Amino acid sequence: MKDDEDDEDDEEGGSRWRAALPHLDAALAELPAGDQEVILQRFYNDQSFASNAALMNKKEAAVQKQARRALDKLCKLLKRGGIAVPPAGNPTTC
Repeated sequence: MKDDEDDEDDEEGGSRWRAALPHLDAALAELPAGDQEVILQRFYNDQSFASNAALMNKKEAAVQKQARRALDKLCKLLKRGGIAVPPAGNPTTC
């Protein structure tokens, strides 16, 4: 069961991501094409890492690593633009 502090963290993180949405397309456009693809397939098209790996003709572990790195890059691009976002459950350095 989640406590009130977790709920506050979720709400704060959600509001920061909502603030980042208008800047997301520009930040995504700055990523290499492969990073854009892995992020869009995973989060926009809701594809599993296994499906994404098959689509990209890569191993699932490689796609997971690429997604982590791409999210790190995306987070840093947004941060550079003055938009602070939470790491969304992955261990990024953002």
